[in-house]
Amino acid sequence: MKCLYFVDKSSMNLLRVDKMGKREELNKIARGVATLLKDKYFVKKVFLIGFVLKGPLHEKSDIDIVVEGLAPNLYMKALTEIYDILPSGVELNLIPFEDAFESLKEKTLREGLMISG
Repeated sequence: MKCLYFVDKSSMNLLRVDKMGKREELNKIARGVATLLKDKYFVKKVFLIGFVLKGPLHEKSDIDIVVEGLAPNLYMKALTEIYDILPSGVELNLIPFEDAFESLKEKTLREGLMISG
């Protein structure tokens, strides 16, 4: 059965809601991660990119997030906290906008979906 997860703001844990498609599931998880990054790490913007937005999904599809304004010294702490709350089997790539190649920055601004900011 497909599941959906969202962030419980009081506990910052991902909660499960059943009967959603894979794209909707990953999208909702990404939005929960964006909430965590915005509320706890005070990032400026969070973009969703990659196959979660468009393209074919498969069992191992991951979430690609580009984040603007995450302090470099907090990157590992944020990533560790995200992985602690991700559902089993879900992978996430956290890409600092400031460190990305220019081509990825341009593609993010052109094709990415701003989910926080």
